[in-house]
Amino acid sequence: MRFFGKGRDYDTRIISEKSAYYDSLAKQYGHDPVSAHDVYRLFDEISRLRDAGFTAIRSGWYGKPVNPDMFHVIKLQALKGRLYTVWWGVSLACVPHRWDRRIEWHRTLKSARLDLYETPDEYFSLHDKDWREAETYYANPGYGIGYLSETLAQLWKNSGNEIMAWFASADSLEKAVEKLQAQTTKEQTGPCHHPDPLLVYAFVLARLNNGEEAKTALQDYLHRWHEPRSSVDNLWQALEQVSLSL
Repeated sequence: MRFFGKGRDYDTRIISEKSAYYDSLAKQYGHDPVSAHDVYRLFDEISRLRDAGFTAIRSGWYGKPVNPDMFHVIKLQALKGRLYTVWWGVSLACVPHRWDRRIEWHRTLKSARLDLYETPDEYFSLHDKDWREAETYYANPGYGIGYLSETLAQLWKNSGNEIMAWFASADSLEKAVEKLQAQTTKEQTGPCHHPDPLLVYAFVLARLNNGEEAKTALQDYLHRWHEPRSSVDNLWQALEQVSLSL
């Protein structure tokens, strides 16, 4: 269960309301957990992302080429409490995903990841919504196929068009860097992003030939996070590789 509250009394009331709600679901549908395989299969049928030009690249992951620098990516994300929701964003060829012992990149559709991305918690400000409305952005596989289908359909109805509109506003590195800049200054209210938006921002700036700004952003990231010496060296090396590839 997910709880959105504004104080102890408020949370106590919400917990009571939610407990009653889930009890009613159990009576109506029974406790009948659906496998992850069936969750992903139903999402594929309901979202019809293949019709929109997306390719299923692994379980729950979909990607679509945009240009040589990026892919649009949608992920059906499993959460604690056996819930699912949708995360979406772009995979960026100029951003490494590993920099501890060596530098590794993801530059193919098959290896696409979420570098710049959004989550419903933050994007739709779910913490400000009534819990009943916030729940409609999550799919629940705990009460059988029927209830799962209902919640997946409602999740996609709530977010699908918004996601596609977001993709239209993030179809170039120039547009992506604007979104990253906003994320670096925005207080996070949902799950902590990995990779950190500031790190992604640094590498996109480097790809856009804004070398000095890229170095400043990477330095700010390294001040924020205490990376091992080897990782620090690798990040600077990776940033230089991106800059030299122009």
